[in-house]
Amino acid sequence: MHGAASEFLNVRETARQLAAYENTVRAYAKQGLLPRCAGAGTAFYRFRESDVQRLKAQRGACALSLAAERRTASPEYATASQLALWPQTNAREAQDRLPELVRRLLFETPGAGRISIRTGDGVALAGKDGVATLERQTKLLPAGTIWFEFGTDKESKRKATKDYDGRKTEASHDVTFVFVTVRRWQGKDTWVAERRAERLFKDVLVLDADDLEAWLQVAPAAHLWISETLGLRPRDALTLETWWDRSSAATKPTLPLKLFIAGRAKEAQRLRSLLDEEPRVTSIQTEWVDDALGFLYASLVPDDETSSEPGAVTIVRSTGVWDRIVALPGPGILVPDFENADVSRALAGGRHVVAIIDSDSAMRRSVDIRLPRVGRNEAAEAFRAGDVEWRQADRLAVLARRSMPALARRLSRSPRVQQPTWSRPPLADSLAALMLASRWTDRPEDLHVLSELAAVPSVDLQGAIADASRGSDPAIRSVRNVFVFTSLEEAFLRVWQPGVISSGCAMGRDRNQRSPRSKSL
Repeated sequence: MHGAASEFLNVRETARQLAAYENTVRAYAKQGLLPRCAGAGTAFYRFRESDVQRLKAQRGACALSLAAERRTASPEYATASQLALWPQTNAREAQDRLPELVRRLLFETPGAGRISIRTGDGVALAGKDGVATLERQTKLLPAGTIWFEFGTDKESKRKATKDYDGRKTEASHDVTFVFVTVRRWQGKDTWVAERRAERLFKDVLVLDADDLEAWLQVAPAAHLWISETLGLRPRDALTLETWWDRSSAATKPTLPLKLFIAGRAKEAQRLRSLLDEEPRVTSIQTEWVDDALGFLYASLVPDDETSSEPGAVTIVRSTGVWDRIVALPGPGILVPDFENADVSRALAGGRHVVAIIDSDSAMRRSVDIRLPRVGRNEAAEAFRAGDVEWRQADRLAVLARRSMPALARRLSRSPRVQQPTWSRPPLADSLAALMLASRWTDRPEDLHVLSELAAVPSVDLQGAIADASRGSDPAIRSVRNVFVFTSLEEAFLRVWQPGVISSGCAMGRDRNQRSPRSKSL
């Protein structure tokens, strides 16, 4: 009995064998990389020792120790172990994204320039996988011109040799040859020594998973991006690309990217010009934070949706993560989503800061960009470009111009959306009466009629209209001195739900008194 039980290891014992975190072991089991033994006499995770040893051999003899793994910025960020497993879990993605990872790392490397690296389908084309120039030496790369070749194959030596041999005829003593693999390569030092002995290049290097992890630790934006790509969710930080992917997928139809710059061409150009200057704080005033984030993303994506430089915009939601990022110099754009961010350190390190300011917030200085409401015609065209029916596109454009939050709620895929503040008493009581009028002006005769409908004094009604017209998610808009509901349909559905209008409201009493009679009919 004892001998049979010893064949199985629990999560903690397996983690020690693999020099990995216990959560990483559970992830291996969920991904099918480490078979779980359900018949081991327990409901907990149990693994055969032979399976653990097999996975350990696949990961390479140079597995990180726990101490080394904990030196990464956070356990939620990608490690060398996770990079090494990437080709096994998603070979195609690893092949396509490895060049993009290196490109992003280079863009965060001070002194790196003339960066040309193929990504996506371009990796299949003939020629060098990548070229870059470094003004000064780093801990991993020398100064001067570098030719990059990438590989995710299990046989790293075979792939590296093939790529190296393919560059022999154009070798130069002014160029360093660098082979990059996401796998761990135990024999890389021997291979490098043999190639250096040929003296064809200025130098020959290999960067494997462990070297990439070391590079990621001084490139926070790239580290965040690859972590998200591998399915991790780092706390309190988010790339703008991931924010957009999640936000746009939350509605049906998806909100078109060009909706956020509809009628805002001048503001988009202004933003790009400011971000081309030396690092500075650029403020954007908006009624809705998500509108400003969408505007930022849409403004920085080229018209042809390709770019020689990947976006490096990071949304940061805590002081701890902010301090960790700004402690390292490098380019990029930071968007603080918390109070009192230390912007001076970010600027000193070479990063731009984009501050998103609510329209109701007080500012110590004038804002750089005030986001106007989206243009109706341009918004309609953006929807039509996404195959939305002609009239529906126009209706959505009208709603987008009146209220972007109301548009997002209208198109939300989720039945659980946040209720606007105006849909709760006591403000909902006044809105119920105003909906009978649909539209009105601020002339005394209009207010008198509305006051009679709502059974509240005109002064109180004016206060309710003002409250419902302000903030990031107003129920009412003033259009050419005429007050209208942002979305009369949404207001009706939310305000006239059972229990929303208080029993003390005249409209609520009237509805409650009539409801039994309507049921009998």
